Amino acid sequence: GGAARRSQSDVAPASVPPSDNLYVKGLTHRVTEPQLRRTFSRAGKVVELKILRYGDSHECSALVRMESVEAAEAAIELLQGTAPEGGAPTLTIRFHGKDHMPSDNLYVKGLPLHFTQGGLQALVGEYGVVRRSRILAPP
Repeated sequence: GGAARRSQSDVAPASVPPSDNLYVKGLTHRVTEPQLRRTFSRAGKVVELKILRYGDSHECSALVRMESVEAAEAAIELLQGTAPEGGAPTLTIRFHGKDHMPSDNLYVKGLPLHFTQGGLQALVGEYGVVRRSRILAPP
């Protein structure tokens, strides 16, 4: 079956300009770097790839830097809503903003309900010092 045609608004939020860096969510914890590299290489050269794992969650996400904005756009067009190697249900891909105001604040959503302060520290602590953190209760 053919994929439904997507409008530009489905590809990227208006607030995030196109870039060569993509944020991919909805990946299974079993996905590997070689699998993702093969998947995204169908759209162009993958320059950099980092899988973001969340403790013992069954989902993860990734940052994928393509060789150009055009290759990133092609990856979104080709792969959005598809099932990648590794068994994830469907990919959700968007441009990862790089033209935003720098800040030392980080907002993370989609954490498992049982996630703890210690788990959060372990997740982000390898990237730098966490001065203060707070896990908000679900609405």
